[in-house]
Amino acid sequence: MAQRIVVIGIGNEFRGDDIAGLLVVKKLKESSSLFGSNITFYEHNGEGTALLELWQSADIVFLVDAVYSQNQVGKLYKLDLKLENLPQEWVFSTHAINIREAIELGKILNQLPQKIIFYGIAANNFTLGASLSNSIYQTIETTVEQLLQELS
Repeated sequence: MAQRIVVIGIGNEFRGDDIAGLLVVKKLKESSSLFGSNITFYEHNGEGTALLELWQSADIVFLVDAVYSQNQVGKLYKLDLKLENLPQEWVFSTHAINIREAIELGKILNQLPQKIIFYGIAANNFTLGASLSNSIYQTIETTVEQLLQELS
């Protein structure tokens, strides 16, 4: 039986660089004919309890989100969230429960998938109404390419 894979792009399309995770998933959806029916793609705002529900029946989860960085805008980070914690300084959220807290809650409740991989795109412009920073475009393409390889 094929493993159920969920890919979640997280962000807010109205807050500058925060759209990065959503754009990655939109691009992957354009290639969805390359994948089997065991892969589901979501565009999500990052609210933690809803994330727990999205990945509840998944075996493998990929999360893609913009992370706050003052110095390394455009850098791509990849973390295995079963083994590593998201750095606190990356978490920028207006939700009651953010991604980092959702992961911790999932660990406590034993509700994490077998594998949960986080792709973080370093960004620093989360201003309401701002455009995506030019330095982020190439990182979005790189992230899409890496995920295409992992999902194949």
